[in-house]
Amino acid sequence: MRVSLSHVVFIALLLTPFWAGSQTPPLTPFDCGRISGSQSGGPGSYYDSALGFQFDFPANWKGNQIKLWDQNDEFSNIIISPLFKAHDPKPYISDGARVTGTKAINGLEWTLLEWPNGETGYYTYRDRVAIEFVANTTSRTGMKPLPGVLAALDQVISSFRFVDEPFRMDHQIAALKLGQKLGGLTLKNITLEAGGAKVEFAGSLTLTGIVTLESTMGGSTSGYIITDLDKGIVSQIPQLTCPFEYPNKSILLRVTFANQEFAERQFGKRNYYEGEATVVVDRINEMFGNSATQPSITARLVEVLDKPSE
Repeated sequence: MRVSLSHVVFIALLLTPFWAGSQTPPLTPFDCGRISGSQSGGPGSYYDSALGFQFDFPANWKGNQIKLWDQNDEFSNIIISPLFKAHDPKPYISDGARVTGTKAINGLEWTLLEWPNGETGYYTYRDRVAIEFVANTTSRTGMKPLPGVLAALDQVISSFRFVDEPFRMDHQIAALKLGQKLGGLTLKNITLEAGGAKVEFAGSLTLTGIVTLESTMGGSTSGYIITDLDKGIVSQIPQLTCPFEYPNKSILLRVTFANQEFAERQFGKRNYYEGEATVVVDRINEMFGNSATQPSITARLVEVLDKPSE
């Protein structure tokens, strides 16, 4: 079974893009990126400002942040897997792939990949960004891509280019300075990680939102978080900049309590919990990983000021 390049997006965002009028094709925005559909029979376009790349895709295809698919055949798709890496991770490529050659296209050298089940793909790396595209046709007879999928992949690769994007996540993190005030906190330390960075802040925040006991896919619980934060609180939480507005950040942001044993003593050791609460937190850390400029946030729970009565 193929395991593709990690495309970790800690928190999926629903953004409101800037468009108006019936002549503009609809956009599907994501965390610092956008996908626009075909207009007047032309190709669709994919633009990722967090990693700084863009490409076109066929007019009859649709897409989201991690996949493109044929509207006439939902089983024909192209998987998009980008990754921030300080150095080219080659020979790291998706598990089980065989390198079949290289091809120079538009000034980039692409590594051609093939899997035993018939999948084919392209891989390239430049300026701390690795990206892999994998084409397949999911069916009972295997995953060998049909001619239409291969044609779509050719269009993606031939139009692909890296963009000198000021909103790239690593550029923004590099511009941060220790002691800088961001929101209601002060930047204390930055630790560069493979594929992102850990940013630590000094100060405390009072958060009002919904405390939830998060469940895993297997049905067990993974710990208490607070989400659906009041809008007035959201501006106090440090965030990087995207070329989009975030009108509903109060819904999108969430904070995981770092000291789960203390959280259990406050909210109970349960299989399920959900209730509005006001809490005080400190030692706030934000993890920016891969393509996501919206961070994964952890904080130490200091005090519970208000919660539902038992």
